[in-house]
Amino acid sequence: MLTSFAFADSFLERVQSLPNEAKKLVLRKTAEFAATPDASGFNAEALSGVARQNGWHSARVDRDLRLIWTRIEATIVFAWVDRHDDAYAWADRNRLRVNPRTGSAQRYVAPETVVTPPQRTEAATAVAEPKAPTDRPAQEPPFSGEDDEYLLGLGVPEEWVGQVKSLAAVADLDGLIGLLPDEAWERLVDLANGRRPAVSASATIPDLVDPLRHPDSKRRFMLLSDDAALDRVLAGDWDAWQVFLHPSQRAAVETRHRGPSLVSGAAGTGKSVVAVHRAAFLARRNPEARILLTSYSKTLSVRLAQQLDRLLRGDAAARGRIEVAHLDRRLMDFARLRLGPVNIAGRSHIQPLLDRAASRSETGAKRSGLSLGGVGNGNRCVGH
Repeated sequence: MLTSFAFADSFLERVQSLPNEAKKLVLRKTAEFAATPDASGFNAEALSGVARQNGWHSARVDRDLRLIWTRIEATIVFAWVDRHDDAYAWADRNRLRVNPRTGSAQRYVAPETVVTPPQRTEAATAVAEPKAPTDRPAQEPPFSGEDDEYLLGLGVPEEWVGQVKSLAAVADLDGLIGLLPDEAWERLVDLANGRRPAVSASATIPDLVDPLRHPDSKRRFMLLSDDAALDRVLAGDWDAWQVFLHPSQRAAVETRHRGPSLVSGAAGTGKSVVAVHRAAFLARRNPEARILLTSYSKTLSVRLAQQLDRLLRGDAAARGRIEVAHLDRRLMDFARLRLGPVNIAGRSHIQPLLDRAASRSETGAKRSGLSLGGVGNGNRCVGH
């Protein structure tokens, strides 16, 4: 009988990337370990060295594959699976802790394992960034004046506070994507952009029944407490963890808007997840509506369609009213609908037209600046 287990998003994504036979084996062994974690065949044990300090344990899948797991209170958390040496290297590099200020469970990269980017040479720096006039004061690191307790309250792990305060520029935050917990990184971005996130005045762990039930934790951990839930995940429902939206994400998904709305954020902050859930929410709420979900990227469009298929499994009517198409295809379909058969115009066709238009202009070709380069690599022209 399953007691309490959780899957980190890192584990689900890693299993999904395995070859089919290895995936099936990992699923079966994970189910067996969930039922009988003390069985001798798993050789479950605490790791040694740095991995042991990080709190990780291993369990045997076969002669080479190892599960990496730990406990948060009474819950076993599966975090990674890999070949023996690679699994242990991952355990050396990653930590899973309960943040003492926010109370959420966090997985992050240990800062001492991050390779420091090479410093630019003085010559390269001079070319890329001309020296400021001597009467202009040097720019202070953006977070150097922040109190340590405030940064901890934003969700920054204690080991990362010093590095965050020493960042030379806001742009350096991009290098911390995937290293810091997502919510900490997002709040630092808000802080850098003049939006000061509020934090709890308490310096102790919030009174939570379970850190894995914290709203921040639900973004990256799927908590299981019954055999049926485990069976669904082990059957391949890899995106099931995405139903646990962060409160700010859920607000964006379920808010009723009177006009256009904008959800902004850097790469990796969950915008695509919000878009998928928003489309599903609208389809379920409006039985007569037809919804278009589009992207500039063909690859992303395919992935969005796959996520919708899984999210709306069992609700074929809602899924059938959502069209997912990358923008180029959608525009071509619209052009064919209005114009009939169309062909993509190539450079040899477009440039003479631009040259002719420029020659007719009073300002002339040089001042007009008309050229194919101005069309942009991502744009298409169509001809009837």
